Amino acid sequence: MDRDLNHDFKKSTFCGNGCCGCVGVAIEADAVYVTNTTAPGPVTKFSHDEWKIFVAGVKHGDFDVA
Repeated sequence: MDRDLNHDFKKSTFCGNGCCGCVGVAIEADAVYVTNTTAPGPVTKFSHDEWKIFVAGVKHGDFDVA
């Protein structure tokens, strides 16, 4: 999906000062949209259920970088 500037993307307070990419997330009524906030490009769309499962995995440590 092409970047849609109508989404209000939020990024983590852990994001740096622009030195590296940050993930932008827009949680809306129909879906959750994710993009790289520092490099214009595609937007990925997830259902709310998909997003909840992903966030649970992050909190559980499933995606930690070794």
